[in-house]
Amino acid sequence: MRILLSILALGVLAMSGCGPMGSGPMPPRLDADSQKQIDDGWEKALNPPDHLDRQALLDAMVVTQAYQAGVDRLSFHSEKKYSGGTVVMEIQFDRAKPAEDRFEVRVVAKDGRVLRQLTYNRTEVETTYQDLTGEGKRAVLDANGQPLTPEERKKKEEQAQKRIDAVSQFFPKRDGEVSAKK
Repeated sequence: MRILLSILALGVLAMSGCGPMGSGPMPPRLDADSQKQIDDGWEKALNPPDHLDRQALLDAMVVTQAYQAGVDRLSFHSEKKYSGGTVVMEIQFDRAKPAEDRFEVRVVAKDGRVLRQLTYNRTEVETTYQDLTGEGKRAVLDANGQPLTPEERKKKEEQAQKRIDAVSQFFPKRDGEVSAKK
């Protein structure tokens, strides 16, 4: 189980050239069925709150855009209620301080206790995005900057697809949603 909340920072505003909202300043308004799928996904993913490991949580955010789709409130600070409390997601971005860019995920109980808190830096978010979409140099180069063999590329694509498939256990693909993997 290596995936769930990973698309949040989608590139922490810089990866795809557009901000976390995508093409517009507001998140989409979902119909009742789509909202129910999102609600059910959060329930599965966060019961118990540490159900997903650190990377799986980031994978899910990158794949599902759960930081903006179906959330209850949003202003680069988004919140989503679930039966155990609220998940709070925040993106911090400052052009003058790129080393401080971060994406934070906090799971807060109904009584206000922080059950879980994760902070991802820009590199973690961008790496996850590249791994799961096949975009960027990570898709064709190894850790040493050498071209991947066709076998290595295929293996990397299969690993990414497994991570994406794991996300879909919690957040099924919605109508009109574009897959992370191209």
